[in-house]
Amino acid sequence: MRTNLSRSHLCLYGGVAVASILLLSLLFYPVSLALDDIPSALHNRKQQILQKPESDCQRRRNIIRATWQKLFPLRGVTTRFVISDPGELWMPLIQHENATYGDMIMLPALEETRHIANTIKPIEFMKYLVNNGSTTWKFASKADDDSFVNLGKVAIARVYTHPDPVYNYPQGGFYSFSWELVCTLVELYEENPIQDEHEDVLNGRLLYEAHEDFEFTILHHPLAFDYDEKNEDVSAWAHRVISDAIYVHNLKEDETYLKVASMFDANGTKAEIPA
Repeated sequence: MRTNLSRSHLCLYGGVAVASILLLSLLFYPVSLALDDIPSALHNRKQQILQKPESDCQRRRNIIRATWQKLFPLRGVTTRFVISDPGELWMPLIQHENATYGDMIMLPALEETRHIANTIKPIEFMKYLVNNGSTTWKFASKADDDSFVNLGKVAIARVYTHPDPVYNYPQGGFYSFSWELVCTLVELYEENPIQDEHEDVLNGRLLYEAHEDFEFTILHHPLAFDYDEKNEDVSAWAHRVISDAIYVHNLKEDETYLKVASMFDANGTKAEIPA
């Protein structure tokens, strides 16, 4: 039976060390996976069409490892990259990458397609976490690979409102759930495995349709935003990086990602942000 939620929080950890936090994403997960143990039948599957070349994905993972993951090595925070089936062509490179870094989880039942990534991939790895992991967490966070996350600050979620029916949901670039809420979402998804809803809307829809009570702690635009270096209006959805920024989204190009990363150090945003 599903546990009734009483004002469960969508939230993230702050600047102090907090135990048992998992940062996941179209990237992250908490359990170590031995890719050599993947059934050999997987290697016989036809190569899937990726939403972007796996070489680009590997380069972006390395950029993330070398930027905010290195800047903010907080105790009690675990980060993992989550991928779908890469296909047999890329499997040896993925195995080598995981043997080197040990920070990847693969969900072999999922194809690596844009539709899967934008709909059920996040809820499917939350499902994997709840059903297969031996560890529980205080919070679980998801971030896109085009988001730069400042782990030295308190972050929650940017909020969208679904128009009809009206309900709120966390914008998909970066959000955090309490462990109780993760478990509830997984149970709701198993009862109602919606396949055609965008992944961030899906969270809000599942909770809305089940009449679950929960609480948003909203992260507003000045501190969580899409990147637009030419816009000085920090109240806008997209603007330049400012002091105390928590997360910066829509960093599609590697050069843009590295430029934004250079604006941060271990204390957060630098006193003088590079032009």
